[in-house]
Order: sequence, then structure tokens, then C-alpha cells
Amino acid sequence: MITKIIKLIKKRMDKKNNTGIENSGNWNSGDRNSGYFNSNEPDKVRVFNKWIDMTPSEFLEKYNVYADLPLTRWIDKDDMSSEEKKSVIGWETMGGYLKTLEYKEACRVWWQENQDDHERFLSLPGFDADIFFEITSIDTRTNSAEQEAIALLKKNGYKIVRESGEQK
Repeated sequence: MITKIIKLIKKRMDKKNNTGIENSGNWNSGDRNSGYFNSNEPDKVRVFNKWIDMTPSEFLEKYNVYADLPLTRWIDKDDMSSEEKKSVIGWETMGGYLKTLEYKEACRVWWQENQDDHERFLSLPGFDADIFFEITSIDTRTNSAEQEAIALLKKNGYKIVRESGEQK
């Protein structure tokens, strides 16, 4: 009988049984919890493995951490590698193929295509370039002095223009 109860509990715990929103763990009725049997929202949020002294709701109201990561990219036949041409069936008929991006590649593509959004990530409380790289494979550790100078100039209303004339 005890064995049946334990199996039932384990089976139910696999379903998480959370009634709040954005929870991980089990049996939480509050919002944005991680753990077990919580009925309210935590008073602190973890960002870059550090506790920040604000609730998750306060954090989300103040900081925008959303990034619309691209899931796919069209690869034109002229841009395909010889390996892609060997492995993708029908590329000649289609004139290329739709490539599914892996998570970290999607992060890098988004970062390259959304340069105006860099500062909102780099200025998050507790920002840690090593952890950011570990999760996204976006290396913000290079040219950090240049990035800090650009951020300071932008903060003071300056526009950054590259030698090519491209505005940053």
C-alpha cells in the first residue's frame, strides 16, 4: 500500500501541480516560484545567479528581457555549403532551404540583428558576461571598454556612427 502511495505521489509530482504562473518545482500556488509548496511570490529574484532585492514582478515591470529569437532562416542556394547541398533534399527545386536554428545560434543571430537592444541586457542588475555567454553563446566580454564607452555616449544622447556610415 505504501509503495502505491509513493508511486502515486511521484506520478503527481511529475505533473508539477502548480496553479500559479511561471513556476518551476512542484505544488506552488503563488506566481514565479521555484521550489515546493509556495503560496506567494518570492520577495527577491535571481538574475545571473545573484539575488536581486526586488520581486520577480517588480523586475519584469522595470526590465524588458524579451528577445524574439528567430527559429529558422532561409538559406539561399548560393549561400549553401557543399555539406548542406549534400544533406538537404530538394534544395535545387526550392532554390535553397529553411534552416532550423539551434538555441544558441538563434541567440547569436538575434543579437547581431538587434544591436539597439544590447544595452537593455547589458544593463540588467547583476549582469555577468560569463554567465550570459554560457547561456546564449553571445560573448560580450570582448571590447568591453568600447561597449562601456558606447553605452555611456548613448545614455547621454549621442548617436554612434561607424566609418561605413551605419548608425549604431
